[in-house]
Amino acid sequence: MSGIAPPMQYWIHHHQHKGKPIEDALIDQGWVYSQTPDIALFDIARSKPIERRFRRGGATLVVYPHTAIAGWWYDGILEPPNGFSAILAIGEGQKEVQNIITPNIRVETIGWSYCPILPFQKPKAVKKITFAPIHPSINGKLRQEAKDVNTRVYESLLEMKGVQINLRVIGDLEKNGLWHSPDVTITEAQPDGSYAEIDSADLVIGEGMFLSLAVARGKPSIGINQHVIQRANWNDNLPKRWNEYNHLQAYPIDFDDGDLTELIDKALDESQVSNWKKRFIGEQLQPEHLSNVLKDIRNERVKQREQ
Repeated sequence: MSGIAPPMQYWIHHHQHKGKPIEDALIDQGWVYSQTPDIALFDIARSKPIERRFRRGGATLVVYPHTAIAGWWYDGILEPPNGFSAILAIGEGQKEVQNIITPNIRVETIGWSYCPILPFQKPKAVKKITFAPIHPSINGKLRQEAKDVNTRVYESLLEMKGVQINLRVIGDLEKNGLWHSPDVTITEAQPDGSYAEIDSADLVIGEGMFLSLAVARGKPSIGINQHVIQRANWNDNLPKRWNEYNHLQAYPIDFDDGDLTELIDKALDESQVSNWKKRFIGEQLQPEHLSNVLKDIRNERVKQREQ
């Protein structure tokens, strides 16, 4: 029995629901939770004292996906994860963008973990639309350009006839740039990765995580603010190299590309988004693949220390 290798050990910082599938996959592969791990996983570089503690204990630090898009916040907003051995990305699209943003850090793809991936589902007619506006931060702040597009999308939807609108809102309506309407069903939601309002819709309008969830679930979708430079709700700092990579990651159907009726027709054409889905949703996360990727990252780091 002495020749059997001990199980790999991990530690993970959880952000909302995002890290749970990662942890479940590692447990599936026999990894064991530990305060003195082989791999310490963070959704972003969060705490220097915690990072130093794990490094002193010999852990290899790795960033797992904070959300469904590449980490644009490392492009001049937050300090890059220096001292981390790798950044994990969902698909080849995120990896390409992340390599532009953080060229000196290893990037590896692990697959999509947030929900089961479904094939494209074209409805006979668009009768139900779920609109998920860009939501404020936990402190209620929302950048003005996000509030403005929320308002414009909502106004366009209210003008439509014969369509049931489900407004999936996080936070106060007014802070989202919205208001009550007798013609709209309002679902008060949380950023918890749920997709019931996606599955019940014929078409989805949204951005960020919710947009990616909709595409993964096979729903015809329209993005919002795909060509507007991203920034945080809490300051005016802008990514420095946005124009070098946003054209690579922007969803190919954006609300501001034209008339909403024409955009809906475009969203019903699978060929418009199939390549984006392949690159940014990709394949379902496989526990064995994730485990092997992390073991390789760990082995490379150990070799570097021994040199």
